[in-house]
Amino acid sequence: MIDVRATVIDLRTDQPRATDVFLVDTNVWLWACYASAEYADQQPYQTLTYPPYLRRAKSNGARLAKSAITWVELAHLIERLEWKIFRNYTGETPDLKTYRQAFPEERQRVVQEFEGAWRIAEDLSNFTTLPLSLDIAMLEKLAQDYQFLRVDGYDLLIYHAALSAGIRQILTDDVDYGEFPDVQIFTANLKLINIAREQGKLVTR
Repeated sequence: MIDVRATVIDLRTDQPRATDVFLVDTNVWLWACYASAEYADQQPYQTLTYPPYLRRAKSNGARLAKSAITWVELAHLIERLEWKIFRNYTGETPDLKTYRQAFPEERQRVVQEFEGAWRIAEDLSNFTTLPLSLDIAMLEKLAQDYQFLRVDGYDLLIYHAALSAGIRQILTDDVDYGEFPDVQIFTANLKLINIAREQGKLVTR
């Protein structure tokens, strides 16, 4: 079980406010912006809760930010999903590198799908894309946090991108984000919600 250091808010019952500034995690952008997101093996609640919450947030005047690391992760996820679709529909079984290099029409399709998803993300987002800094000072911060926060490196990058921009609200379905201190996590993930409730970290606003 994770140690919840964040404040957790159940977005299913939350109304986004004009004063909110969210850093939106990559999977949320995927579900909201990629046309074939159903191939991502997501659970129904994820596409039923996160994209509508994003749209409500923007409609209510909230600010939605993305990190440069989101560009990297989204490109990776969409390529893998297009590869999965190709294998399912053609019966061919190239590995990912062969799919990338030996099927130029498919490569063009991957690029088009990613560019289309990123355009939608940029349209939904009304906040500057947060820069990706990997200088020595940042690496030292990441290394220090990695010793006691049980999260992966990509999550740490997004967390520090938020902190560096003065953002303390993160919209994510990732349970691990509950480990981060000094932030509010907006989620519909019942596992994180229930753990936060048990540890006295679930709040309603």
